[in-house]
Amino acid sequence: MSDTDQKSNLFDRTVWAVGLLGFASGLPLPLVFGTLSLWLKDAGLTNAAIGFFAAASVPYVFKWAWAPVLDLVRLGPLGAALGDRRAWIVLMQLGCAATIASLAFANPAAAPKEVAMLVVLLATLSATQDIGIDAYRVSAVQVAQQGTANAAYVFGYRIGMLGSGAGALLLADRYGWQQTFLTLAVVMGACLFITLFAPRVDLPASETEQRRYGGFWGLLSGIFEPLTSFFRTRGWLVILIFVALFKLGDAVAGTMTNPFLVEVGFSKTELATVSKLFAFAALIPGAFVGGWMMRRYGVEKMLWVGGVLQAGSNLLFVYQARAGHDVQALYLTMGGENFATGFGTTVFVAYLSSLCSVRFSATQYALLSALAAVGRTVVSSFSGVWATSWGWETFFLSTAFMGLPALLLLPILKQQSDIAERR
Repeated sequence: MSDTDQKSNLFDRTVWAVGLLGFASGLPLPLVFGTLSLWLKDAGLTNAAIGFFAAASVPYVFKWAWAPVLDLVRLGPLGAALGDRRAWIVLMQLGCAATIASLAFANPAAAPKEVAMLVVLLATLSATQDIGIDAYRVSAVQVAQQGTANAAYVFGYRIGMLGSGAGALLLADRYGWQQTFLTLAVVMGACLFITLFAPRVDLPASETEQRRYGGFWGLLSGIFEPLTSFFRTRGWLVILIFVALFKLGDAVAGTMTNPFLVEVGFSKTELATVSKLFAFAALIPGAFVGGWMMRRYGVEKMLWVGGVLQAGSNLLFVYQARAGHDVQALYLTMGGENFATGFGTTVFVAYLSSLCSVRFSATQYALLSALAAVGRTVVSSFSGVWATSWGWETFFLSTAFMGLPALLLLPILKQQSDIAERR
């Protein structure tokens, strides 16, 4: 891509829309993971109980099961007015806003089951929003725009996470958790204006497509054809295993990062300033460096680099555990961790997008991203137990090795196909 093309992409409405939709996608996530753990910690729950709450996010793993609905179903007048992809996104954003507002009036200590049900509902709505946004991104973004658009998406995604991460901590420190959740509910509801800004994208509307998915057997065909189409890809099993393992170490470490830093002695303000704001400042260069190097050297080589960076950055938490309540050490830990995360995520998102057919983008991307979420949902539910049993140093050391098996699969993937050109 030439410098002129790159500059023109920066002013493209679709690229901006993808970045803004990334904000909407990232906003609910800390309320299911990171910020949630601090709320539960303040409510008096144990580390083991907090770890088990990660299982409430299981919809992120199984979202592929209902993703075909977004490829097949039009939402009547709403779909006609907004376009098929935007209609689904708006509907989920309103649902997320209502659920976050409900959390404002929940009590984790007195009614943990009710809180868990609300978190599951929020995860389901958020996961469905992700399906719609990912399908929109794969369908709307041209191949030449992938590097810039994916970096913009990661940028927006992390701003959203920053808002419900650092923003939530600052608000909670000053005004309490109820006001924090109500504020985030308003912001989530306002995200529908972002969706309305995005250019319209519709599902196929030709008579041929409508007849193809007519009736019961047509519906079954519409559900299974995206999956069977992917399973005809050479090396599909290795691809799925790789996707499940690549972010595993980061996911497990991320679940217990906030409880770890609280136990070490950092205040919410220190966490908001260093582990959220400064960390975000370190993540953005990582994302754009990853996008630039991916365009220059290809996806396959950058997956190697991203995997090594992610594994190595988890070792910084071992250093932090030994340093204790040391703010300078926290700057180093958060800076290195988030630069690696920005780099690895940008490359990984580009890789997942390259595997999807535009025609079945909702279902196929949902399947792949759900596999990537297995670590933070299933395995991470035991992270609190492991941290308690092993101690923080051993726990974070183990997470540094969890992503390495994925790198051993890269030579196999290269033999089976040229992953840098897969589309």
